[in-house]
Amino acid sequence: MLALDATTGDERWFFPTGGSVAASPAIVGLNVVAPAKDGKVYALNRTSGVLAWESAVDAGVSSPAVFGDTVFVGGGSFGNPGRAVALDATDGAVRWSFEPNGPVQSSITYAEGKILFATNTARGTVYA
Repeated sequence: MLALDATTGDERWFFPTGGSVAASPAIVGLNVVAPAKDGKVYALNRTSGVLAWESAVDAGVSSPAVFGDTVFVGGGSFGNPGRAVALDATDGAVRWSFEPNGPVQSSITYAEGKILFATNTARGTVYA
């Protein structure tokens, strides 16, 4: 993960993850949170780039959603089960996990007390 100065474009910090980051990050308090293709979700301090926490939850390319102190992220790869996971934003602890009918590679959206996402299978499903 990489942070750039918004004015100059200069690199402010760089943090190597165990896999490429294909998802858009989310801001949670003082941290920036993003899943990587190594299956982990990383939370880094936005100013310093120091690791605040990481959580191995089979994450991947799904951009996270945030509501209050909870980070929601999807995961799974083609031909394998998927899951949607709710993480505590302060320490990355798993609050709950749900296994849908396939990998969750779409970005998760939070609205009106629900998360919404779709699975990437031949008979994919939209879940709320």
